[in-house]
Amino acid sequence: GQLHWEQIPASEAFNLSSWHRAPSAEVELASYVLLALPSQTKKDQRKASEIVNWLSKQQNPYGGFYSTQDTVVALQALAKYAEATFTDKGDVTVTVTSKIGFHQQFHVDQTNRLLLQKASLPDIPGEYSLSATGSGCVYVQTVLRYNIPPPRSNATFSVRVETQPKQCPQEPMKQMRIDIYIQYTGSRGESNLALVEVKMLSGFFPVRSTTHQ
Repeated sequence: GQLHWEQIPASEAFNLSSWHRAPSAEVELASYVLLALPSQTKKDQRKASEIVNWLSKQQNPYGGFYSTQDTVVALQALAKYAEATFTDKGDVTVTVTSKIGFHQQFHVDQTNRLLLQKASLPDIPGEYSLSATGSGCVYVQTVLRYNIPPPRSNATFSVRVETQPKQCPQEPMKQMRIDIYIQYTGSRGESNLALVEVKMLSGFFPVRSTTHQ
């Protein structure tokens, strides 16, 4: 089983700031309880194993948790539990299989118990089965990484450009007029500073007196 403590529900903690209900606080709370638990009786050992079971499920792929503070406390608590339950015996073989024929084995014994072993799953999404044989305790974690492009946001400025003349004449042009109309269309009452960059056609340069109109 799993054992942990949750924060006060939002309906009862309306006057608390949001960080009081963060998962980081729950990880830190469970870690402090694990540090305070004695390990002499079987009841305490069973309760400690339930806390460790929950803590291990909160750990990210890099070995940390939600923040620096709860990571330090949680790792200290897990290290204390590992020291209290340490044994020099153990030999476990973990097998991962799938319906499409994937088969991967991991063997853990005293010679490689601190070594990270990993493999890539070929079919995502897919159904995989995990089994373990032998005696001992191993930690298995699955990691899914993906990227979702952010949705294209609506434009907050409307830009319209008009030229005089509208069509390029046959004869060479010595002068042309460019009118740029910009309107803020965002949700706020007004926009911040906006900068418009206009690149001139080759051979043309702006008349400075007209750029402030």
